[in-house]
Amino acid sequence: MAALLEKPDAYLQPLFDSAPAAIAPPVRAYFEYYGLDVPETDHRFGFFTSGAYRLAAHVFRPAKPQGTVVVLHGYYDHVGIMKNLIHFLLGKQYAVAAYDLPGHGLSTGERAAIDSFQEYVAALEEFLRLCQPHLPGPFHLVGHSTGGAAALDYLLTAEEIPVERTVLLAPLVRSYAWEISKLGNVAAGPLVESIPRVFRSNSSDDQFVRFLREDPLQYGYFPLKWANALYAWNDQIKTYPPSERPVLVIQGTADTTVDWKYNVEFIQEKLPTAKIVLLERARHQLVNESRGLRGRLFEDLVKYLSGSGS
Repeated sequence: MAALLEKPDAYLQPLFDSAPAAIAPPVRAYFEYYGLDVPETDHRFGFFTSGAYRLAAHVFRPAKPQGTVVVLHGYYDHVGIMKNLIHFLLGKQYAVAAYDLPGHGLSTGERAAIDSFQEYVAALEEFLRLCQPHLPGPFHLVGHSTGGAAALDYLLTAEEIPVERTVLLAPLVRSYAWEISKLGNVAAGPLVESIPRVFRSNSSDDQFVRFLREDPLQYGYFPLKWANALYAWNDQIKTYPPSERPVLVIQGTADTTVDWKYNVEFIQEKLPTAKIVLLERARHQLVNESRGLRGRLFEDLVKYLSGSGS
């Protein structure tokens, strides 16, 4: 796997090439390490481009898919961190399409940094455009944290959306301790580009927390450029008009990564028809929570996607 992590471009071809290459040993090791080697599933792994970025992407297709779910991961994470959700959706006969955000996982870009959140949104738009001819509808969208921020912006600004239902998991609008964080960013001054990352126990599943700390695709610093992009995006989304598009928000009440009370209220103002589900005691990594909490999350999610939980 080390060869893939060091030089992913050497193992990635365009995602929807007509003749996928044989799986190289480093790629196979990567699939196995992150639990992405799913039996009886057509799995394509490659790249697509968005602006200056070359983004690593996966498409998982069961034998008889009833639709497609596009999955967006959160900050510092990558597709491998979403394996529990991917396995669950495949078990419900949904095709799954997912990619590493710019600056994350095996994608190019400055690590964990972004100039503008609009680059996240542009990547989502391009990925949806790319997937539509190759995967069955209806299309749904599930975004976690920063992926949820990209999905929220897309819902509020895109004129035509090929997505039937959207689920936001612990979506990012403001981060936890918002005002203190902004003051700290100003105090750091223009000469400080990044600070060491503080790992939080963002799940009650201790095994997952240990895995996250040892994950070779995680990044150990917090670029202040990303924080500045988040502040600018917060100013921008306040100007967006409300939308009647349907959305389900699932949020843990023990989340200390995002300012969830503010975020839920803000989303309700911008998306008045939004359905809100609060998971008591759940932390930020909802799809990697303890088995009981995760089961409740998946139950609400699949009911919503199927239309039975509207």
